Amino acid sequence: MRKPARTIVTIIVFACVLLLAYAMLRDGSGPAEGEDWLDAVRRDAERRGAAQEDGSLLPPMGSDPSNAPRIAVETQDIDAGVIARDEITTFELVVYNEGQRELRINDVMTECGCTVGDIQSNRVSPGGQTSMTVAVNPYLMHDFQSDYELTILTNDPRNLRFPVRVRARVDPEFSMEPREIDFGEIPAGGAVEETIRIRQLTDTPVEITGAAPLGNPEALRLAVEQVPEDEWEQEGYAEYDVRVTYAPRGETGPVAQYFYVETNLERLPQLRGAVRGETVSFYAVSERRFRLSDSFAPGTDVIATADITSDEPLSIEGIEVTGSDYHAEVREGDDPGTAHIDIGVRPDAQAGRRAAEVRFNVVSNGRSVEDSLQVIAVIGDS
Repeated sequence: MRKPARTIVTIIVFACVLLLAYAMLRDGSGPAEGEDWLDAVRRDAERRGAAQEDGSLLPPMGSDPSNAPRIAVETQDIDAGVIARDEITTFELVVYNEGQRELRINDVMTECGCTVGDIQSNRVSPGGQTSMTVAVNPYLMHDFQSDYELTILTNDPRNLRFPVRVRARVDPEFSMEPREIDFGEIPAGGAVEETIRIRQLTDTPVEITGAAPLGNPEALRLAVEQVPEDEWEQEGYAEYDVRVTYAPRGETGPVAQYFYVETNLERLPQLRGAVRGETVSFYAVSERRFRLSDSFAPGTDVIATADITSDEPLSIEGIEVTGSDYHAEVREGDDPGTAHIDIGVRPDAQAGRRAAEVRFNVVSNGRSVEDSLQVIAVIGDS
């Protein structure tokens, strides 16, 4: 058993030697006439160490860390203040090399295309300086403000990734109040509503053309209507109301749902808002999503069970299952506040990985809440 292992090791060593030989031949550092390969390797190592003297590489291991490039700037937190909304704003940031070797700037990375940096010279001598042009494009901000980080990639061993924060604001074309709605506790099966008022703030005409949730949440609904002109706060400055309704089903927990309003503005065709809160309910469900790894034969009576419990008497009504692969049955619990939903496989179910939704209503003391379960399982051949 040891012989194959030794063979593998030999192959790996041989491959490494070939790669080293190829690299040396490619950059002209192979053995000179009459020189063996071992001497060539030593010579190549000495050459690469000497190459570090021009500042193109990091200092050698174990060398004095002060004998290295050192990047510095006037500030790492730039507040550009209020900028023009209809043109790109640029300003200069001086970049210094306070080290003992040449500073190399390999790239400037950004978190957003609205904020970019361009280095005038990517090589800075010890004690020298260069300039980075920072540009903020209001047409790429997608908001009334921006707060992003530029990352300068350098050969400074203490600052290989050197961050510079850039903040900017534009004089807004319109106001949106509130921008974020906190509904607090939201009862499952109920509905809460709030209205957002949007007001034009400049001479640029503003029209709100629509509103929609991000993604496709069933619970969130939005409607836009223009405020009558005689109710506008300032003559000639249009106003709109966005009615936000949140009507959750049975699932409980924190709510963090985003939406956007659509405008006629070239700079800001959409503006995002948020809905927050927490959905609460008078009952609990033991499990809502069954992702089963086992394979089940057609006709299996029960493959999963969901327990519905409450401090109040309850009943499960209107149960139905999407598709034709599964069935669901309601089973009464040991007390009036408990019920069970058993999910099984139909005898004529199709083979393969099959998914379905079990929909039902939880009814108690005159309240009825729509709820659902999801099941995914592998169904075998009959």
